[in-house]
Amino acid sequence: MIDLATNEFHETKQPFSDLLGAEVDQATYLKQAAQKLALLNSLYDPAQNVETQTEHFLGLLSDRIFLPSPAILRHITSNIPVLFDDVAFLLSDDTDHIFDTLKRASLFLQNHTRVTIDFSALRAKRSGAALGNKQFVGPIRLMELFERTPQPSETPTKLNFTLSLDHLEIDDCLHYIRTAPKHIEYTIGVPNQFVSALARKERFFLRHQPHAEPSTSIDAIKLFHKLINLIRDDHPIDLVFTDKINAFKQQRALPTNLILNGLHQLVWPGELMATGVIDLTLLTEELTDHGDKLRETMARVINFLDNTFDLNHYFDKDSEALTTRTRRLGISINGLDTLLTKMNPEHSPNKNQHITSKLAHTIKETLIEASHKLGQQRGYVTQVSFANHPIKTRNTQLLAQIHDPLLANELDATNFLMTSPAPLTQYPEHYDTHLRWQEVCDNLVSLPHPLHHTDLDTFVKLFFLAFEKGFLSFETVRA
Repeated sequence: MIDLATNEFHETKQPFSDLLGAEVDQATYLKQAAQKLALLNSLYDPAQNVETQTEHFLGLLSDRIFLPSPAILRHITSNIPVLFDDVAFLLSDDTDHIFDTLKRASLFLQNHTRVTIDFSALRAKRSGAALGNKQFVGPIRLMELFERTPQPSETPTKLNFTLSLDHLEIDDCLHYIRTAPKHIEYTIGVPNQFVSALARKERFFLRHQPHAEPSTSIDAIKLFHKLINLIRDDHPIDLVFTDKINAFKQQRALPTNLILNGLHQLVWPGELMATGVIDLTLLTEELTDHGDKLRETMARVINFLDNTFDLNHYFDKDSEALTTRTRRLGISINGLDTLLTKMNPEHSPNKNQHITSKLAHTIKETLIEASHKLGQQRGYVTQVSFANHPIKTRNTQLLAQIHDPLLANELDATNFLMTSPAPLTQYPEHYDTHLRWQEVCDNLVSLPHPLHHTDLDTFVKLFFLAFEKGFLSFETVRA
């Protein structure tokens, strides 16, 4: 995945191109993108000066205070259909439809996006009838689908396979993961039954059989070791506790499928989300008074991201209709630690708390105000509750990914403005502190809480810890 917080985005080998496909230099390309965003503004508000707005948007991109996700920026000036971040394909209980879905996925993969294909509900070829369970689809041989699924050939294209650990072909699946390209990512559902079998060192029975025979069970410890070996070899695998997710979905009436994108947000299958990163360290000098620069920047960012919904092309009409109706935005807020060090060199806890509280208030208020003002100009799409008052907004949801639990704590989580803890980079002995994130953001337990591991013993401990503490998923990224 391209790191938005580094120059790696601007050093990608893929050339920038204009509407006609001609290669252009970076400066020309960024100016074209800013002009297109500004022109859309002028359609809604003729009083806005296109030149001034172009400079505003170009300033966001040039001074690197804000960086949109690569797919958004790269295709704003292009006539190539583009997706913002993540698109999910669910497979229905129809073989022809399954293969049609794989063809559609190949179109998305050709256009530098991230595609998730959900294989978790497939019944194995030898599993027989559906046993009255409408949740599963097939039967079809999973490896046949793997072989016929288009695979990404280069970054930034990403392909994610969602699998289930209790599938009859899980052994074949793990062997496939070992030999497949490592830029394919895997989300593997872990049922409670497996965790129990592992704890008791028993055999783990695979699903889709009316009566489990010894041939349809597997040694839980051996299966777990195969998973660990893949993870230790740096295969990108994310483990998800599926029974906890199912219980959570029933309780919260969430979408029928959980899709975890770069900002760990829940979206509907086929729905897209515009995302970007704000670097607080570049705003340090402007935060000493009332945070005017931060307010101005965040308001422009909301404007910028909302414009991209209308500027980008879509492959799929249903996806376009859903995305432009919900208009979900996501912003990752980086650099709080550096900012606090610069503004509070004596490291006074009280001053840190004061700065953080002030930041949180500014961020929260500005994000919702900006969406409300956009709605005044362009039309509201929903009404949300904020500070116990109803307020109309342009966007159904805005996710702020916070890289510090102190700031995340200050930002009250609501159905509209959500906060997500970023991946942990601390050492394992500090994990207990961060487990309180779930208490701080109780209504966000559906969001993944990535846990890094450094060795086999630590990984095993974290696996059981994540399960016992109620986390729904965690990434097995090596520290």
